[in-house]
Amino acid sequence: MKLEERIYTFNRYSKETFGKRAVRISMSIGKPCPWGGCIYCNDTSFVPDTVFVPGEEGWHGKFENVKKRMERRYGSNIWLAYFQSGTSTCESPEYIKSKFKLPLLSENVKGLIISTRPDYIDEARINAILESLNENTKEVWIELGLQSTNDKSLKFINRGHTAETYFKALDEIYKTAGERIKVAPHLILGIPDENFETMKESVTQSLSHKIVKGVKFHHLQVHRGTKLEKIYSETPFKLFTAEEYIETVAELLRYVPSNVVMHRLFTTSPGEYIIGPKWGISTAEMMEKFNKIIEDKNIMQGDML
Repeated sequence: MKLEERIYTFNRYSKETFGKRAVRISMSIGKPCPWGGCIYCNDTSFVPDTVFVPGEEGWHGKFENVKKRMERRYGSNIWLAYFQSGTSTCESPEYIKSKFKLPLLSENVKGLIISTRPDYIDEARINAILESLNENTKEVWIELGLQSTNDKSLKFINRGHTAETYFKALDEIYKTAGERIKVAPHLILGIPDENFETMKESVTQSLSHKIVKGVKFHHLQVHRGTKLEKIYSETPFKLFTAEEYIETVAELLRYVPSNVVMHRLFTTSPGEYIIGPKWGISTAEMMEKFNKIIEDKNIMQGDML
């Protein structure tokens, strides 16, 4: 059985939605995260080299060059404007609207994906997102940084909000936009003192709202230049091995409803940023090991629900 028959991957979802693969093109609103307190975060390690800011000088030429390169690589000309970097709703509604609307005016840009924090979601910002759309915009996603529904874990990573903030943000999105906007929470797996049951609770609780249509997984990494690096150097804690992480994700998938889109299973960061864990394994090798585990165990997304 193929991977996409076992898991509702983003590629499968985009082919069903657009008739072909939709390619995410990373961009930014050009402003730093206003919180800046998360102990694990070195924002430069998460930002692709090709990221650009709509509206800045030369942005459109960069956008067209990235599209050409991506079309050669993936054989598709369906694009999603992916505001991946930082907290993309941290500025005024007028400012973020000015950034979101520009790439949507470009040919074959069919959707918008906005990465942000739940404490920067309110009615005015949601309306700004809606007002940036046009008749060709088919998809709108908000990737909402939650990381865990365990408040003890959120306090440890100095996230700056509680789990309740996330659920209030979902209610606000639904109240203002209905189901026009889909949400995918971002979860970090492997926070110290969490076990499988804690992580499973984060998965099931974060997916409980009707507008949550996707999810992203990420293992905890210790990056250079972060507060977490200092904590880890003084009091080392357990980090996932590659095998442990693959096993954990495979088992967690069994508690993800089969109609929830898996936006990401693994993460990668440039090696020069990583203190640990250092796996020395490519994404392709990770996927090969992951495929073997779910086949050997006959795991299907949502088969424990």
